Amino acid sequence: MVRIVRGLLYGALVAIFGLTAQPVAAVETTLLQAGPMVGHVSSTGATIWVRTKFQRSPVGEAFQEGRHYKPTNVQHLGAGFWNLEFGGLEPGTLTEVKLKIVGKGVEEIAPTAQFRTAPRASQSGTVRIAFGSCLKVSEF
Repeated sequence: MVRIVRGLLYGALVAIFGLTAQPVAAVETTLLQAGPMVGHVSSTGATIWVRTKFQRSPVGEAFQEGRHYKPTNVQHLGAGFWNLEFGGLEPGTLTEVKLKIVGKGVEEIAPTAQFRTAPRASQSGTVRIAFGSCLKVSEF
């Protein structure tokens, strides 16, 4: 039931805000508690938020048109919450972030997040805003 609800939440984000993610219901996850969720996005950077179980660490990589980027900063916020920051990205470009959750000899593939970086400051583009809450994340 929980996986179905999580899948529906991702589906709503896709439909409303144009974000895409691999359906959570299709991914067997034991180490990921919530996310990934796209946080701040600029023309050259982005922040991905994730919550892991059992204090496991996320490892991520961003891909744009054949190029790949490692996070410029990985910040543990406590209680399994993490921010992965990516910099040096190309403006106005479709970006895919692939995550793995690792720790104590275990590795698990997390859902993929996709978004488009903001256009250059001199160009116009569509702005999408999404809101999320971790208020009931402990139910997952």
